[in-house]
Amino acid sequence: MKTNPFNSPKVVSPEQWLAARRELLRKEKELTRLQDKLAADRRQLPWVRIDKDYVFIDPSGRVTLADLFDGRSQLVVQHFMLGPGWEEGCKSCSFMTDHFNAAAVHLPARDVSFAAVSHAPLAEILPFKQRMGWNINWVSAHGTDFNRDYHVSFTPEEMATGQVYYNYGMRPFPVEEAPGVSVFVRDAAGAIYHTYSTYGRGVEFIMAPITSSTWSQRAATRMEWNMAWSGSAITTAMTNPPIRLRRAEFSRRTVRWLGMAAVLTFTPKCVLCVFAYAGLGGWLGLGGPEICGAPADASSAWPPAVEACGLVGGLVMLGLRMRCHRRRSDPRKRHSGISGSTKCASWISDSCQPR
Repeated sequence: MKTNPFNSPKVVSPEQWLAARRELLRKEKELTRLQDKLAADRRQLPWVRIDKDYVFIDPSGRVTLADLFDGRSQLVVQHFMLGPGWEEGCKSCSFMTDHFNAAAVHLPARDVSFAAVSHAPLAEILPFKQRMGWNINWVSAHGTDFNRDYHVSFTPEEMATGQVYYNYGMRPFPVEEAPGVSVFVRDAAGAIYHTYSTYGRGVEFIMAPITSSTWSQRAATRMEWNMAWSGSAITTAMTNPPIRLRRAEFSRRTVRWLGMAAVLTFTPKCVLCVFAYAGLGGWLGLGGPEICGAPADASSAWPPAVEACGLVGGLVMLGLRMRCHRRRSDPRKRHSGISGSTKCASWISDSCQPR
């Protein structure tokens, strides 16, 4: 692992460090008060009534914007960057959704629903969602004006000019899809209002702050949608991110590969063990390229037929392995002949002997 060399750090006495830390604390407290004031200003934003009938596609069919509320009064929408024809979603959006996927379970208790919306057709969204292991509500806005109206999808003509309308102003943008978070409210009469949208680095609020009880209480009860940064140009952040982002499936599959290697290392070395664990590994969907360090892609998943064969074959091999190990542990049968399919059973018994 590469580490930061920390060239020429400033080393001081404990007294000097304490003085510097107190000065930094003063600035942190000032920032906290400014954030509180900003949150109060945000809650005072006027609302805009939504009169357009947006219709999305989810696995059950056509759903409206009102349906996304799922019986609650507030809705948070993540504009997830996944355009038509894209093989996979944006790494930064995936990083955010990894955080939100676990935290979203707490929102219904606060009268808040969540939905991710992408420009790609649903047939292209679902495989990536399954691949990432998310259970969020994710719908397609393909063929609607929703992404255009909220300025997160751009036409080829707009991209050709080098300037698109994003984050409340004209600016260059590297791709035709952009990230954002929008908030909607539905009143008792069923009318829907747009209350807030943030773009650029403003979307960072969806990660760490969303897991805090302070954010959840204020978000649901006082319409405060806290964020860590005001939206700034995202071009630099996308092309030169401050941290290296990789989709979580890389880590999950790598851990499973390492676990499989450990099992094979610490179990008796026999042919059936290898086949059994390899078969079950195929059923678990262990991909090959990830362990070598290549970025994960949809082609790394095992075909369903291979997974099914791996499961059946693995279970059969495990059953035979248990049978032959029971035979080894029984002195009466260890050296006796084997009835039935003699050649096959003899091979099974011999193969289970330690090498």
